[in-house]
Amino acid sequence: NVTMYSIPGMGIVVLPKCKNLTIDGLKIVAKEGSNNLMPGNCDGIHMTGLCGKFVMKNCVFDGLGDDALNVHSIVGTITEIIDNFTMKCNYCKKSPDGVLSKKWCEIGDIIKVFDPDSMSLTGSIRVVSFIDGILKFEPVFGSYKKGDALQNTAYSPSLEIDNCVVRNTRARGFLIQTKDAEVKNCTFFGMSSNAIQAAPSFKFWYEAGPVENLYVHDNVIEKCGMREKTIFLASQYNCLI
Repeated sequence: NVTMYSIPGMGIVVLPKCKNLTIDGLKIVAKEGSNNLMPGNCDGIHMTGLCGKFVMKNCVFDGLGDDALNVHSIVGTITEIIDNFTMKCNYCKKSPDGVLSKKWCEIGDIIKVFDPDSMSLTGSIRVVSFIDGILKFEPVFGSYKKGDALQNTAYSPSLEIDNCVVRNTRARGFLIQTKDAEVKNCTFFGMSSNAIQAAPSFKFWYEAGPVENLYVHDNVIEKCGMREKTIFLASQYNCLI
C-alpha cells in the first residue's frame, strides 16, 4: 500500500541476486491537483536479477513515461573463446568491452547460449567461476562461439500478476522476459505500444530471455498498441491467451 507521486527514475529496481518478491497495493500515479505531467519517466518496476517467484497484485500505474513492469535478465556476450572451458564475456549494450556485474552469475548457475540473430538456443554451460569477466565453465550440451548471447537462467522468476491497472503509459504495460507467468484480472488502457509484450531483445537492449509458459486470461485491454498496431506480441511458445 505504497503510493509514489513523483519519481526521478525507476519506481522499484530489483538487482541480482534478490529472491522472491511480492508487491501488493503499489500505486504510481501523478498526485491529483498537481502540475506533474507524469509520476515518473522511467519504468515503474524494473527487474534485472530476481530469482524464485514474483507476485504483483492490486497495483495501479498511470501516466508513466516507460513500461509499468519490465522483467528480464542481462545478456552477456561471448567476446573471446580462451579454451574449451574458459571464455570472456562482456556487457556490450554501451560498449564492446562493457563490464558485467560480479553478480551476473555465480558458481553452479546454468547459462543458456543463444544465436543473437535468430535467438535460437544453441547450447548450455554450468558456471565454475566468474572473475573480472572471465567465465570458467563445464559444458552441458550444444555449442558456443564468439558473439553468442548468454542468459543466466537463475534470473528467470515465475510471475503471478493479479488485479492490476495500467493506464496511459508511453511504452508497454508489462514486458515479460521469463518463464511460467500468469497475468489475470488486469485492466490496460491507453498504452502507445503493447499492453503485454513477451519478447527478448538480445542485440538492442541486451535483455533476456525467451518466454516459456505464459497464461494471459480474464483481462480487459482497450486502446493499446496504437503505435505498433498490435495488442499482444508473443515471440516464443506455450503462450495461451
